[in-house]
Amino acid sequence: MNKQEIMEKLTELEQALVNFEGMKRINLQNKITMLKIDLEMLNTQQIVAKMNQISLPEIQELKDAVALATKANNDLDKRVQYFNTALGVIKKGLSFVI
Repeated sequence: MNKQEIMEKLTELEQALVNFEGMKRINLQNKITMLKIDLEMLNTQQIVAKMNQISLPEIQELKDAVALATKANNDLDKRVQYFNTALGVIKKGLSFVI
C-alpha cells in the first residue's frame, strides 16, 4: 500500500465519522488527523534521511574548483594566442620565401 492509498483510506474513515457523535467522534477524528500527520512526517523524514546521505562539496571546494577552471581557461587562451602568433610568423616567413 502506498501513501496515496493510505490517505484515501483515512479519508474514507473520516467520512464514516458522521455515524458517531460527541467525544467518540472527536477522539476518532483526532486519531485520524494524527495518522495523517504521521504519514506526512514519515515522508519528510525519508527525504531528510536521503538528503543527509548526499555528500555535497563545501563552499571553499567549489570556489577552488571555479578558480582552477578559470586558470585553465586563461591558460588555454594564452596557448591559442601563442599559436596564432607563431602561425603569423610562419606566414610572414613563407611570404618572404615565395
